[in-house]
Amino acid sequence: MSKYVAVISYDTGGTFNPRHPAENIEYEYDDIEQAREAAKAIREHHDTYCEKEDVTRHVSEKNYRKTMKKYEGFSEMSVEIPVHGEVTAYWNGHFETLRGIEVVERFFKEKY
Repeated sequence: MSKYVAVISYDTGGTFNPRHPAENIEYEYDDIEQAREAAKAIREHHDTYCEKEDVTRHVSEKNYRKTMKKYEGFSEMSVEIPVHGEVTAYWNGHFETLRGIEVVERFFKEKY
């Protein structure tokens, strides 16, 4: 029996401890397409998060409100993925670095 797992790898740290070893978060699926959809949703969410962070740093005070309207309703710290619903985006943050997202197949022995 196979399961498919969306694996998110990221680094984290802090002000006084800048790098911790990579951490993984896994979301398990019975269907490979759902796992791929989850990986895609997470990647798109992270890309939007990075874009928003970059815009926030570089937009002038005068244009801030107008520019930020694009991101209205965007949640930086949660993302909707198939089966699991809304999950916390631990890989987003000031000290976090997303290392990768992959879908892997895992085989389980059936118990009789």
